[in-house]
Amino acid sequence: MAPTLLDIIHEKGRSLGLSYISQHLLRGRLDVRQAHTHSVKQAIGSWHLFNPSLTADKSTRGFHHPDCGRLLCPAIYNWDNPM
Repeated sequence: MAPTLLDIIHEKGRSLGLSYISQHLLRGRLDVRQAHTHSVKQAIGSWHLFNPSLTADKSTRGFHHPDCGRLLCPAIYNWDNPM
């Protein structure tokens, strides 16, 4: 049977137990975020038809791509008028 949080705290002591639990929760959160970010990056191309289409070359993506740049540009700025 898997130990409960109280079992871990009791076994390792309050300070070490809470630190141990905190480290594992943080690791889990970061792992999930990384997996989610990866899946979002893979799906972006199917959410919007980019013109020109996106390529594998990263130097033509982001702010260097006209459609991506427009989407990434903060709303308070006018992408079509950089001045």
